Amino acid sequence: MIGQIVLFCRCALLGMLGGAIYEFFRLPRILFPKLPLRIALDLLFSVCFSALFLLISVKNGFPGFRSYMFLGILAGFLLYAKTFHKIVAIPIKMVYNKYTDTVRKHSNGKSKDD
Repeated sequence: MIGQIVLFCRCALLGMLGGAIYEFFRLPRILFPKLPLRIALDLLFSVCFSALFLLISVKNGFPGFRSYMFLGILAGFLLYAKTFHKIVAIPIKMVYNKYTDTVRKHSNGKSKDD
């Protein structure tokens, strides 16, 4: 059986991985801020992350779900959000800026032709 501290650390790593996965769902949320799409992306992330947690917990022989496992995942996700997210946010911001510039140029071009 896995010790509680080791299991907590593994769950924290899993939470950090979840934060990285969330970045893939974050970009469409920024580019297309409609509420139904945001809800759909959040539900899709929840399903994907839950499946990942279940797969890893079965493969590693985690015991039944414990509260410290949830706290480990939450700590890992928050650690990702406070540290690595800032590194990943730079390319995401670049993509967003290019997208908005392209939309502005396209909309300005149409208004001049009309």
